[in-house]
Amino acid sequence: MKNLLILMAAAMIAVNVMAQEQPQAAAKGAQLVCSGNTYYYGTQEVMNKRQMLDWYARHNCQEAYNQFAKGRNLAKAGWTCLGIGLAMDVAGFASAAYFLYSPNSTKKTTDPAYIALVSLSVGAAALEIACIPTLIVGYHKMHHSVDVYNVRCATAKVQPYWAIQASSNGLGLAMKF
Repeated sequence: MKNLLILMAAAMIAVNVMAQEQPQAAAKGAQLVCSGNTYYYGTQEVMNKRQMLDWYARHNCQEAYNQFAKGRNLAKAGWTCLGIGLAMDVAGFASAAYFLYSPNSTKKTTDPAYIALVSLSVGAAALEIACIPTLIVGYHKMHHSVDVYNVRCATAKVQPYWAIQASSNGLGLAMKF
């Protein structure tokens, strides 16, 4: 009789341990992962950054959606700053060419071509320097939204499981959720 009781207790512990491990293993396989600018959900879905906002909306995760949208807007602002800065560089080079090679240029610091050259160069440098942290923060927010989804939204869906439970009334089958 004692051997049967020990065997039943061992079986209950094993069933509980196995039942608790199954939802964790299922959650690991269905995590959102970011590799570069490609996002993977499990093994079925592969998405790029353009598709992620729709994906977050479909999976009803507002926090990850908001963070990804903010990061995407910051990254767009960073690329815009870089583009405008490069365009100002081109305009500055054209102004420098006019200043150096034009017969009408006085080659003095009061020349309008020189003033345009300096102001375009300073503005371009400011925009190009500003684009660096803007891009870094934007992409960091976009990539970190994956962690927000995995922690806050994916773990919120607890999967129920069956377990054998002992109580004062005896053994029973319990559904845990």
